[in-house]
Amino acid sequence: QQAVVVPPATPDLQVTKQAVQATCEPGGPCDFTVRITNNGPDPFSGPLALTDQLPPYEAVAADAPWVCGVPAGATSCTHPPVDIPPGGSVELQLHGRLQPAGLPAAVENCAAIDWALMAPHTGDPAPANDRACASVPVTLFISNLAISTQALGVCRLGALCNIGITIR
Repeated sequence: QQAVVVPPATPDLQVTKQAVQATCEPGGPCDFTVRITNNGPDPFSGPLALTDQLPPYEAVAADAPWVCGVPAGATSCTHPPVDIPPGGSVELQLHGRLQPAGLPAAVENCAAIDWALMAPHTGDPAPANDRACASVPVTLFISNLAISTQALGVCRLGALCNIGITIR
């Protein structure tokens, strides 16, 4: 009797990432979409895990069934076992609120497949596409204030005068 050797499944998972908003503001929403696509040739079956380097968030949440760890810096996001056929994909929606101050001119969010948390899978044939980043500009609040003054009553030289100040 001859043993039949079945080669392991070789799905090629690719990570892409994009910002949801065209710009983000301090203290405001700054969301990202991460997509994991199976480029084949074989189907993928198992849990998904990403390491995500978050922007300077004050708070962050992920759409179920994804679960992400800490709300700032590097975090791990996991998805329960899933089947992804060749050409299929799974998305992670990250909803974050940026810190209110001290932000750079742009924030970047990078995600990478964390094969260590995806047993029995240990990698794929194209590891170069296992990581992706997206950057979005941060627009600081710019005020457009106008000020006007008006004397309240008659003003006399050397006497107290009431002035009304209006700021728009």
